[in-house]
Amino acid sequence: MKNLYSILLLVLMLTSCSTRYRVGTVSNNVCKTLKEKVVIVPVFVESEYTHVWSEYDIQSTLDSIDRAKTWIVNQAFKRNKTLSIEVAYLKMDSITPVKEEFQFKTLSGTLFKYINLSKGIKMVDNWADASAKKYAKRLPPETSKEILSNNKLNDSERLIARMKDLYGTDNIVLMYFINNYYENEISVVLHSGDTMHVEYGVVSAKSSSVIAHEFLHVFGALDMYITPFDRRIIHRMKKRKAMRQFPQEIMAFTYRDLQKLEISPLTEYLIGWSPTLDKKLAKRFLWRRFRPVDY
Repeated sequence: MKNLYSILLLVLMLTSCSTRYRVGTVSNNVCKTLKEKVVIVPVFVESEYTHVWSEYDIQSTLDSIDRAKTWIVNQAFKRNKTLSIEVAYLKMDSITPVKEEFQFKTLSGTLFKYINLSKGIKMVDNWADASAKKYAKRLPPETSKEILSNNKLNDSERLIARMKDLYGTDNIVLMYFINNYYENEISVVLHSGDTMHVEYGVVSAKSSSVIAHEFLHVFGALDMYITPFDRRIIHRMKKRKAMRQFPQEIMAFTYRDLQKLEISPLTEYLIGWSPTLDKKLAKRFLWRRFRPVDY
């Protein structure tokens, strides 16, 4: 099913201001701009209804993460952007899976249990917070004298705050991995377009292109392929045009060889690699005639 539902969860939340508007995922939440030092925190989670993480499964997924981060850094280098990406390994058991059950067996079963999607998102948030709490128990104790109160590591937000302290960067990419890569399961990024909860990804695939795709979502990139939620004809038409204009765009063609994929000018703008977006491109893809703000 690919990651068909990310677009719903990363919708264009547009705030009008005269003839200018802001794309809600741009320069927003924890991971505002893809630059300088970035740390990926992979949290491997298994449950009764997901496959067990074998040592081979974990290592092959880590290899895919490494290929994805190398590709993204190379893309930044081509654009003269300063970027380094590190994978968090604090101690050997930090990559040992934690056990946590989805409320309705699977990620998709939980996320789409109710017509009201906010209920499903809340349940996935609860699962992520519980997984973060278990993972955080493996971290070294807080020793900073500048911290006057204990950072109770009981949810995703507190885990990210702790990792910021440990790695000395604001750009912490929290990604939960579930071992369902050969099942008909989704991958998703939540909260990239809001500030009520920190953004994070749940990845069910091993593919380096899928991991890179979800990583870019965390920094504000939007899906450019047609999803079941693009119900208006005009939206589908605009996406088809964008896909024709950018036939190797990673946000449009996720399940391809990563080395053959590219980052389009639209995605460059959304992840902070370009401060402006061409008016024609904005009109073609963002569905409005207003000009997006520069940043």
